[in-house]
Amino acid sequence: MSTDSTSGASTDASGTEENKPLQDNYPKDFVEKLLKEKKNARSAADEAARQAAELKEKLAEYETKKLEEQGKYQELLQAERERLKAKDQEYSLLKTTIIQDRVRSAIAVEASKLGCVDVDALIKVGDLSKITPDPKTLDVDGNEVVSFVNEMLAGKPYLFKQAAPRVNDLPPSSQPGQATDMSKLSRAELMDLLAKSK
Repeated sequence: MSTDSTSGASTDASGTEENKPLQDNYPKDFVEKLLKEKKNARSAADEAARQAAELKEKLAEYETKKLEEQGKYQELLQAERERLKAKDQEYSLLKTTIIQDRVRSAIAVEASKLGCVDVDALIKVGDLSKITPDPKTLDVDGNEVVSFVNEMLAGKPYLFKQAAPRVNDLPPSSQPGQATDMSKLSRAELMDLLAKSK
């Protein structure tokens, strides 16, 4: 066996001219060991070079993927900003609507107490900027509403009804506040009442 391995090693070693002088000067085992180590070192170097090339490829792929993801993140970030902007606009519109409804309600209640004929017309012709709601609770200040309605009453009295005289449907009687029950009167008393009413 040893002859086969040495002859195989010497065949490998004899394949190059550099290795021939080594065989002449050094023992065969030593030369074979050196050649094996050289071959192992070369294959290790080749493997390291291959791994380095793979790592460079992976790094390039990673960097490309990273740039693509950054582009996607930019798109996602832009989409999120647009969504937030839309939500802000929706919130502002909702807040404005709530404020307008609360102001209208407060004016309607106060104006109806003073006999307003047309609350919508009162709101349209009035300057609603004088009524400022609380920014946190959106509640309307009652004093500002009363002041607004009183100004409108003084400036636009046609929007409010005047107190009409009270019409009494009952005929005047001899004793005010006392009604007579007609079913209990006699025929003569009924005829007498009829004559007085003409």
